[in-house]
Amino acid sequence: MTSREAFLAQVRYALRQTRGKGHAPAAEDPPRIPNTLPAWQLEAEQVRRRLLAQREDLLLRLERMAGLMNWKVVRAGTPQGAAEAVAQIAQQVGARSAVRTAHPVFARAPVEDALRSAGIPCILLAYDAHDPQESRLRLRQSAIQAHLGITGVDYMVAETATAILLARRGVSRLASLTPPRHIALVEPEQVVETLADALTLHKAQFLEGGDPGGYLSLISAPSRTGDIEQTIVVGVHGPQEVYLVAVW
Repeated sequence: MTSREAFLAQVRYALRQTRGKGHAPAAEDPPRIPNTLPAWQLEAEQVRRRLLAQREDLLLRLERMAGLMNWKVVRAGTPQGAAEAVAQIAQQVGARSAVRTAHPVFARAPVEDALRSAGIPCILLAYDAHDPQESRLRLRQSAIQAHLGITGVDYMVAETATAILLARRGVSRLASLTPPRHIALVEPEQVVETLADALTLHKAQFLEGGDPGGYLSLISAPSRTGDIEQTIVVGVHGPQEVYLVAVW
């Protein structure tokens, strides 16, 4: 059994367990992880299995911690609901422009269409490879002027309500740092328990041939500093408001 087959078998097992709540538990045990896997892959498979088994609790834990960390949490239910939630937030805060990243969630959540229907333009922060210098300057200016920055996440840590974004083409930290408000769309499979879980999965993704990204952005709350006369000031080094749109 390959690692992929083992993981899919575990998903099928978990789904049967979920459907069987309130009834006698299934007799079969979850499939074993092949002991022929490299150590890093074995560790990642173990993390994936644990997160899958704990998913419902992790989502609730994330929502509670996010509230404590001053994320404004919106449970959207579906990708379409997430797009509509983004448009509602934009209208509530009086936003007149937005920028977004190229995270995969936007292929499922039609955020640009929802914002367009609300009369709010949204620009994708992805530079033109044929003219990178000029397009970077133009996109930087768009990010500086935008009222909203909208992103997906690569991982979301339930323990600390920390969004992790991996920088790569189409995923610029400008979207999450420059506008005064940041909206992060989070899907259930992106939620991990700890930062160590995220780093383990990221290592496996890299060793399997994935894009490691140029750097990690970790976002746990609205920007704040106490540098000025030891008084906490919000929004000096980044957004003054952060929203977590939960796609579940």
